[in-house]
Amino acid sequence: MSVVTLLTDFGTQDSYVAEVKAVLLGVPKVQLVDLTHEIPPYDIEAGAFQLWRAYRHFPPGTWHLCVVDPGVGSERRPLYVKTKNHHFVGPDNGLLSWAVRDVETQEKTAGKYFQIPSPKKMLTTFHGRDLFAPFIRDRLKGKSPKITSVLTISGGSFPLEEKRGDRRVGHVLYTDHYGNLVTTLSASEGAAFAEINHRQVFTAPSYSAIPEGSVALVAGSHGLWELAAREDSAAKNLRAKKGDVVTLTLT
Repeated sequence: MSVVTLLTDFGTQDSYVAEVKAVLLGVPKVQLVDLTHEIPPYDIEAGAFQLWRAYRHFPPGTWHLCVVDPGVGSERRPLYVKTKNHHFVGPDNGLLSWAVRDVETQEKTAGKYFQIPSPKKMLTTFHGRDLFAPFIRDRLKGKSPKITSVLTISGGSFPLEEKRGDRRVGHVLYTDHYGNLVTTLSASEGAAFAEINHRQVFTAPSYSAIPEGSVALVAGSHGLWELAAREDSAAKNLRAKKGDVVTLTLT
């Protein structure tokens, strides 16, 4: 059985996701898994984060189809990346890079990068349905669509925190469905407290341990520190948003 994950900013109001799946269902015994279709429109960094945190939980050989593509129809390249254990397909705009760099680190070898050529008479700008999905379908059916090797891809590794003595400086990367603020600060080290928007936030061992009405610093399942409120939105409580600076003081 072939596994294909899908990550987009298409939402679920329209038929876009279903149309992409309709193409992929042309593969016998394919298993389609929705990573998310609720990436904020055009937010490449949010898409890159969700792919980075999710891809590693899938078995070797999984294909990841990712479309957050504000540059669709422009000169940006349609991209296919093949590593030892994973396949990534999507626009070459940085969306794939955090996951790809992470895979390369884990596998200790560079992936192979390819440009997927667009048909000359392609009139549509729906590349998810008409370019990326057909490419994956054909590869899984044993066909070999023409691709061109490229040396580099856009984007770097996951953003590193800045080290300043016993302090670490990062920023808010993403606000999840519950209003938790995911930061770029690694939770691999213990922390005393964080500072954001002139407020100090102390640590808690879990969401349920946060006092009612308070905000706390919690180690998230993705290995990053989160600012969270108990059954409430930390984003609203702290009046914080993506990009706000977060300073962590270590124990």
